[in-house]
Amino acid sequence: PNISGIEAEKLLLTRGIHGSFLARPSKSNPGDFTLSVRRNNEVTHIKIQNTGDYYDLYGGEKFATLAELVQYYTEQEGLLREKNSNTIELRFPLNCQDPTSERWYHGHLTGKEAEKLLTDKAKPGSFLVRSSQSKPGDFVLSVLTNEDKADMGDRKPRVTHIMIRYQLDGKY
Repeated sequence: PNISGIEAEKLLLTRGIHGSFLARPSKSNPGDFTLSVRRNNEVTHIKIQNTGDYYDLYGGEKFATLAELVQYYTEQEGLLREKNSNTIELRFPLNCQDPTSERWYHGHLTGKEAEKLLTDKAKPGSFLVRSSQSKPGDFVLSVLTNEDKADMGDRKPRVTHIMIRYQLDGKY
């Protein structure tokens, strides 16, 4: 996912367990990637170099694809280490893909985009669910109501947004 290190930490600490990880584009070195890994109650970030010809961890094995690099270090226990030589375990890729392919799920849509989609194409009672932009891991239910809102003299149907929060017990 194209998220910051802080967002990756939030996701891993709220939705992951020890050994959960995700690969994301590097914010500090465009073109490179970062592997964010949960270790107990902290998150470690590992830089992945993309030379254009191969991916590596700034030395060591070279891989044709990011997926090959991740698979290799997931399967080879004990190879990935911190500077202090503590082992970093890659066990569980954190699923950042869309959780469903249902028609009502619209993934990474902003609130404004959801409002436009619903007011342009839908009838009152229509809804969609999208990922929260402000709280990764949470969702938002956007519903077109039959109430009107005044918008610069125009009467437009109102869209209500309801946050669906992820709880630490794994429920929403």
